[in-house]
Amino acid sequence: MKQFNFILTVLFIGTLTLIGTVTAAQQITISDVVMDEGGTGTCTIVLDSAPTGLAGFNMTLAILNPLISDNVTFISYNPKFNILNTQGSTWADIVEDNDINTLPLGGFSSGYIKASTTSSTSFPNGSTNIVLATLTLHGRSAGTTLLDGTLKKMTSNTGFNYTPTTTVIDGTITVNAVNTPPIANPQSVVTDKNTALDLSLIHI
Repeated sequence: MKQFNFILTVLFIGTLTLIGTVTAAQQITISDVVMDEGGTGTCTIVLDSAPTGLAGFNMTLAILNPLISDNVTFISYNPKFNILNTQGSTWADIVEDNDINTLPLGGFSSGYIKASTTSSTSFPNGSTNIVLATLTLHGRSAGTTLLDGTLKKMTSNTGFNYTPTTTVIDGTITVNAVNTPPIANPQSVVTDKNTALDLSLIHI
């Protein structure tokens, strides 16, 4: 009987360990960004861990209030990603020579980023703190909004899809007001009677 109880205990602990392994959640964090009106600021998108390696990802991003920040103007991917499929996104047209996307200002408040690796460049099992991409945003007017991220797909070296267990922490966008210099006061009216009299004599 004791042996049977021991076997049940071992099976129970083993089951908990397996469940913990299967349901362990990965997390993607979009860092906060601060900039001035009319200026730019950068944020990073970081995956905390890839237990079975990482081969690619696809994310949609949206600036929730485009009146505060109206565009992502520059996207730089982790150099291990050498296959970028960003055509059709308002933010990302592929630049094949340097794997960097440069975008003009245009009021685009949403788009997607997508990249993958080859077998020779994929992230190994157990990789941590992987910077997926760095984004440059443009500040339009003073205020605070969110850069909202939604993971569409993330694949490992073994083809495992991280999507069901990966959470995304949105980033906060803060745009500071730029103080304009005060307008100088107009020259005071001359009140000295003698000076006023002298000025009044200057006529043609």
